[in-house]
Amino acid sequence: MLAWPFTNMAKVKNKHEYILMYAKEINNLGYPIGIAPDIKLDSKVFNEEIRNTVVKNGLKNPPSRIIIPKGFPAEVDNAIIPKPKPKKGIYPDFKSDIVIENKKVKYEFEIESGWSSASMLKKFISNGFQSVVDSKGLETSFAITSTGTPYIIKKRIGSTHVTSVIRNVGTTQSASKMLENLNLDFDYPKPTGLVSYLVKMYSKKNSIILDFFAGSGTTGQAVTELNAEDGGNRKFILATNNENNIAKEVTYERMKRVSSGTEKYEAKPMNLKYFKTDFVIKEDFPDVSLEYELLQYITPLVELEFAVDIANPKVQIVITDEQLENLIENNELVAHSTLFMHPDIFRDAEQNQILTDLQIKVQEIPNYFFGMELWSK
Repeated sequence: MLAWPFTNMAKVKNKHEYILMYAKEINNLGYPIGIAPDIKLDSKVFNEEIRNTVVKNGLKNPPSRIIIPKGFPAEVDNAIIPKPKPKKGIYPDFKSDIVIENKKVKYEFEIESGWSSASMLKKFISNGFQSVVDSKGLETSFAITSTGTPYIIKKRIGSTHVTSVIRNVGTTQSASKMLENLNLDFDYPKPTGLVSYLVKMYSKKNSIILDFFAGSGTTGQAVTELNAEDGGNRKFILATNNENNIAKEVTYERMKRVSSGTEKYEAKPMNLKYFKTDFVIKEDFPDVSLEYELLQYITPLVELEFAVDIANPKVQIVITDEQLENLIENNELVAHSTLFMHPDIFRDAEQNQILTDLQIKVQEIPNYFFGMELWSK
């Protein structure tokens, strides 16, 4: 559960909303990607390495002794670090001076302390001082610092620092201003910065983002802007009811204006389609007639799935064997084009040769486009 302050607070008020996050398989979810937007740029979370002392004292980390062998890496070229004066309960405690030569420990020594990563340290030693991998998949090594304290050093793979309160992603006021730039109005819109931050946590650059409660269409705009920002190829599906014509006059209209741009918003062109849904009564479509009914909508579905425009002469859709035969007989096939074809169409050797000669790419239309599960008994 995350919290988002949705407005600028002048006094102590209840001015936040909760964001509930679910996963189908929580154990396979992994770690979120991203850094909380309110983290300052000089924070160590932006460093390429994570550096921490392995000394950790407390009731859960009782002192134990580890021998640091000859050859252990150090961060100083040459040094003699004197054995500290014994003080009860003060750690780390070296049992001898530490001699460093050419950035390596010259003589083994014993150190007593409470440890945060004792097992990883021992694994690093047994691995001949070669990097090991921690539970998060990070390349991990150790080194003695100028004070004689061992440090753990991890190489980051994608910075991550997600906190439970989300700040600096915009407010309802800033989101309303954004809609003004698109010449639209909507009550209590969510800011695109908030949705972008949430999308980046777990999605990949080619993910499909589905929003069943699309409202004003913030998710669509956020995904589009995120693609423009990082070169991604994410797709979005927005679903909403049409109460007060929201779907047509706000959600769809917003995405049209994001695509075409306005005097105050730079265009971010996209392949946009708008569909209405309805219940299908199977009994009204005996046998396979429902499939034939659904064939009418194959073209826009192909355009959406493959990000193509059927108005392009180098994009053709073939649903039946007869259609393919007619294209060949009438010399209507376009060289160097893409032919989207029904999976049940059978092509003979002669037809395949013609397609090859014209350097036409054949892309099979997925079976799930044809509604078989809808009309099957």
